[in-house]
Amino acid sequence: MKHAWMWVGLSLSLALMNSALGFSGDEAAAEAASGAQASTTASRLGSDGGRPVQVYDRDWIEASGQFSLAELLRDLPLNVSGSERAYLNLLTHEPVLASAELRGLPAGYTRVLVDGQRWPLDPHSGQAVNLLTLPLAMIERIEVLPEGAAAVHGAGAVGGVINLVTRSGFEGSEIALGASAPNDRGGERREASALFGTHWAGGKLLVGVGHDQREALHEYDLPAQAFPGLSLFGNNFLFDSADGPQRVPNGAGCRGRGFELLQLADGTRYCAYDQRLDVQRNMASDNRSLFSRATFEMGSDKVLSVAATITRTRLRGQGWPSHVFTRNVAGIGLPALPPGSPNHPSTPPEEGGLNPDWNEFDALSSEPVFIEHSFAANGPIQRIETTDASRLDLALVQRIGPVTLDLGAGYNNARLDAEGTNSLLLPAAHEALLDGRYNLYDIGDVPPSVLEGMEADLRSRSRWQDWHLRAAARGSFVNLSGGPVRLGIGVEWREEQLEIRPTTASINTRYELLPRLNRMQAERDVWSLFSEAEAPWGERLQSQLALRWDRADDLGTVLNARASTRWTLNEAFSVRAAWTRSGQPPLLGQGLQFPVEPDLVVPALPQSQALCDYLGLDLTDCRYRIESRTTRNPALRYEIAHQWSIGLRADLGPQLSISVDAFDLDLTGRARRLGPAGIVDCFFGVAIRCPDQSIALINAGQDFPEEGLAVLIQPIDPDQSVLNEVAWIFVQNGLVNGGRAERRGIDLQVDSRWANDWLDLASTLRASWLDRASDNSSSDLVGLPGVPEWRGQWFTRARFRDLTLSWVVNHIASQRRRSRTELPSWTTHDVQLAWDSPWNGHVSLGVDNLADRRQPYAGLINGPRLYDDYGRIAWLRYRQRF
Repeated sequence: MKHAWMWVGLSLSLALMNSALGFSGDEAAAEAASGAQASTTASRLGSDGGRPVQVYDRDWIEASGQFSLAELLRDLPLNVSGSERAYLNLLTHEPVLASAELRGLPAGYTRVLVDGQRWPLDPHSGQAVNLLTLPLAMIERIEVLPEGAAAVHGAGAVGGVINLVTRSGFEGSEIALGASAPNDRGGERREASALFGTHWAGGKLLVGVGHDQREALHEYDLPAQAFPGLSLFGNNFLFDSADGPQRVPNGAGCRGRGFELLQLADGTRYCAYDQRLDVQRNMASDNRSLFSRATFEMGSDKVLSVAATITRTRLRGQGWPSHVFTRNVAGIGLPALPPGSPNHPSTPPEEGGLNPDWNEFDALSSEPVFIEHSFAANGPIQRIETTDASRLDLALVQRIGPVTLDLGAGYNNARLDAEGTNSLLLPAAHEALLDGRYNLYDIGDVPPSVLEGMEADLRSRSRWQDWHLRAAARGSFVNLSGGPVRLGIGVEWREEQLEIRPTTASINTRYELLPRLNRMQAERDVWSLFSEAEAPWGERLQSQLALRWDRADDLGTVLNARASTRWTLNEAFSVRAAWTRSGQPPLLGQGLQFPVEPDLVVPALPQSQALCDYLGLDLTDCRYRIESRTTRNPALRYEIAHQWSIGLRADLGPQLSISVDAFDLDLTGRARRLGPAGIVDCFFGVAIRCPDQSIALINAGQDFPEEGLAVLIQPIDPDQSVLNEVAWIFVQNGLVNGGRAERRGIDLQVDSRWANDWLDLASTLRASWLDRASDNSSSDLVGLPGVPEWRGQWFTRARFRDLTLSWVVNHIASQRRRSRTELPSWTTHDVQLAWDSPWNGHVSLGVDNLADRRQPYAGLINGPRLYDDYGRIAWLRYRQRF
């Protein structure tokens, strides 16, 4: 009974026999329509449009035990492949966004809205919303539409929409405090918020402040199997021999904190460094927010609403220390340690050598030696990012006869200040290695002034801005046998701007990094025309059609469409079907967020036979150097997604509702990066998947175009050769269309409720299955690490007078490695007991992951996306209303 909990949950849900704790899409639409804010998640006409909207209300949010929106959304079954949390990329030392990724599509394919309007994108990439910038305290309910919604909300909603409906009907004042403590050190959370709401004859006002923070989680605080921390970048020498490249540990320098001398099964010895001592699994976060919403009734048929939000989010994280190898696998890299230099392992002390074991390396006395080394003495690379985000939205709704006019304007702004410390300045480090100021054999004794002279503090400022104007009209004009036909039409204008202005502050060095870090700026104007129609052909048959044309000045026009129908078979059963066509625009800063000057030298792996033939060389003698830069590709176009879905809904009396929806999504023309070697192979026509555009050949002395794909191939001067390479290839790279993604699966939701005079029981069971998931025409990924076949969540709530007991079961299916080793399934239990006091206080005490289940190790990339790293977490909240 591996998945017995699911069948128990299904059985209990069927037994309770009632409707859905207010969680079903149909009920949510009706509730929203009767409240102050009508739902526009599925349709601008204010209905659900026959779409499978999942709604999570304020009670569910508080019962979840989560203190941030990012953590709450990660647990949804619709995130069957998980989603990113904020951490520092260990290779690039750039923060990874806490983002929404419905259907397992990357960040940027899910539209995140606040009251039906967009929230500013993260300015570091202009790709997606940073969920940590959205305060949970301001949210009344969360509406999730897991299908293409570009026909309603514009290009970019391929994976679906998450609409955050803010609190607006609150009356009085409220303060709330909360804290949590994990079983292990790290990840502690705190929250505080205050609300004030009032109303008068002509309107209402809500003002609130919020603060939530979470401490960083260090790898060394996790169980040992969670992270393979030992790295080759400890302290090793590399040299060439008749038997090929050889590695020898620096025994004298393999001492101190984190360094360890190891021997592999084949007898190979090397000096490793334990990166667990420095790496943080999750960045520390701190969010402070001020939000308000006001509504003014200007007569009986006109309503003006104003919403404003200001947030400041600070992230702090650290990765492993800078590490370097002075030769990469293709034989191209920084210069080696020359014979006779102080750090060369065979240089005797009387000649200035630093190695106490120099006589063991006598065979290398005339050979250059390369190194693999972790600069642990400089400390871990650290990153601090501060994002100031703001949103202002004005909306005027006026009724003129049978027509309702919606007019609106909005402005979003996000500014990100980033600071990175302890980055290694390679030229300065190389000089310190050559002259012996940096001692490879006793790094703990290197003077602080030398370490500081090798470091660079990098700072940058990025900014995202967008403005929009919108106007729409809706009403009922024609009557059919089933009722009036509802129509809507509108227009929208949006301007988006992304700006990145890197600067540097290098300590105690004469090296200047500014030539490689240029100011980058991009803009995009988008005009949109949209229309919707909803026609009841009879009492049991309804159809909906939505069309939207988006025209961007740099991309052209894309048509987004949705056609759907709902057939009510009888009072209990209904069938719905839909087809959507959604466009996905490329990044606004596609290419502009990368250095404009040439990137670091990279090898071509594997070597291109076509290029070697072009140079007239055998593959064994064909050495060449590739440099590249990434720039904008003007030929890039929208990605296009087509999705089919069919669903069955059963309302089995007032006690039970069941909905099952099957979907099939095919995303074509996906933007991808070929890489320098891919551009070269496509130029010669030997690659399998190449863009449908030409690649320019630039002759020596000819100017490169400012944008587009191009290749320059020319012989290299032997005096400028690093390791006897005979040619220099410069590639102008960029994103190209040609990738593909497929998703196929089933969503299930079962809602039930049973109540009498003394007890109220409610239950919701949700699960999502993946039948197929592939990216860029790869084989099926379902079942591999990071892509479980299914995941589910069962929420149960029992109310007895002033007490409420909540129980949430989360389940992630097992996965297999490519070696067929299975990662076991993962099930956690979250419980909460809440008490409503006579003095309008609300106390809730909960424990997440009650059994303290630890995640199965799934690798650096896949593990943090799916699993909770914190183990058992006890938490306490108190809310007082006045």
